[in-house]
Amino acid sequence: MSDKPSRMRPRPLVQREDVHTYRVGIGTLVGERVSAITSGIRARFTRNTLTGYLPTVMYAGSSINFSAAVGNPMNNSAVVAVVGWIARNFPDAPLMLARVFEDGRRVPIGPAKTSPGRLLRLMEKPNRAWSGVLMWMATVADLYASGNGYWVKVRNDAGRVIEFWWMPEQMMEPRWQGDDFITYYEQNVDGQLYAWRPEDVIHYRLGLDPNNPRKGLSPLRSLMREIYTDNEASAFTAALLKNLGVPGVIIAPANTVGATIRGKASVIKEQFKDTFGGDNRGEPMVLTAPTDVKVLSFSPEQMEMRDLRKLPEERISAVVGVAAIVAGLGAGLDRSTFSNFGEARKAAYQEAIIPLQRLVAADIEVQTLDDFPDLEETDDSMLDVAFDWRKASAMSEAINEVHKRALEASRTALITRAQFLRETDRPVADDGSDDVYVYPNNFLIVPKAKDVVTSAQLIAPQTGPSNAPQGDFTNG
Repeated sequence: MSDKPSRMRPRPLVQREDVHTYRVGIGTLVGERVSAITSGIRARFTRNTLTGYLPTVMYAGSSINFSAAVGNPMNNSAVVAVVGWIARNFPDAPLMLARVFEDGRRVPIGPAKTSPGRLLRLMEKPNRAWSGVLMWMATVADLYASGNGYWVKVRNDAGRVIEFWWMPEQMMEPRWQGDDFITYYEQNVDGQLYAWRPEDVIHYRLGLDPNNPRKGLSPLRSLMREIYTDNEASAFTAALLKNLGVPGVIIAPANTVGATIRGKASVIKEQFKDTFGGDNRGEPMVLTAPTDVKVLSFSPEQMEMRDLRKLPEERISAVVGVAAIVAGLGAGLDRSTFSNFGEARKAAYQEAIIPLQRLVAADIEVQTLDDFPDLEETDDSMLDVAFDWRKASAMSEAINEVHKRALEASRTALITRAQFLRETDRPVADDGSDDVYVYPNNFLIVPKAKDVVTSAQLIAPQTGPSNAPQGDFTNG
């Protein structure tokens, strides 16, 4: 069996015959045809280039199409700061496989050349161009930009999955006909359309879009107004720094009787700009007529918009689940200390990354495990896919706390030695010698008594003198 990529690739869609219908082929792997789909149905859920990456977002009382004005939300620096933190830290937790039995036992499965361990190897090195870390970062960014992330599976001639490739979410769109949930995925490459079978695509979703449950829904959709506000504040500040945002000065005659600059306004304007613009700032200027110059510019204090930009930063942090202090935003740095940064970092990982990992792992289980069958699976076992967040640097303090609790439980014989070793990622003996409880040598095991002696009875006064001699001393 060759592991070289098959030459069978998704076939280009037949060019549109007119503006209403077009026909589509599902690729040479199946060689089928799908009935024509009207352009109206197609346009309903196809991203409009005028509305950017998210559906049209407008709010009551406003006529502004915020999604169109914002475009790609990942062009906003505050969004990139928050989402970028998630994308950088998401790959810290490697994917892991385990065979789970009905009695609760978990048997880890390591990377291997055969299924299902081969899945782990492909996740580490999915193709000959990109690493798994790079693909996860790109996928996380897509999930927050649009709510959707796509990987395609490359198969060899025998149908075995040998590579994963990330596809930008802007290029992929689920299509369906009749009662099909998804008939195929359409890939748009510079206007050329290709079709992918659903079983050849891993479609990661961040929740579900109520208007189209075939796709995910980005949490950034609810933030379009805040992102727009932050963009406008940034653009306004830049304009003020460039040309003061308003007329810098007004040049007018000092009196209306003896002097006039009518007909010379443009000349004086250009002369003023040449004299005081660029590197000539601060140069003297001599006017030949009585002239009154009034400065209308803002002072640096008046241009301060820090407080105005804090609100979008706080909203973005709250919706995504990453504290502003963790993302390095000004809204959080004002109250940051080294003592609370670690707690905030752990909370951000728990609130943003771990739920996302759970969603992604579930999608892998549903859409990918069938390509890597488990030959040892039995009726009382099943495969479980998860991310090992214990390996993440952001969770190092949390792991230390878990280990401390496990150590205390093992010292008091609340868990077996085998359970302690599993909790602390240490190997467990295969012969069952670790399935024991360990009691400290100073422990006293007392069975439950039928008659309970109270503390009051223990301290009750004794009859007779306490120093009375004991025994029989008579000569009898």
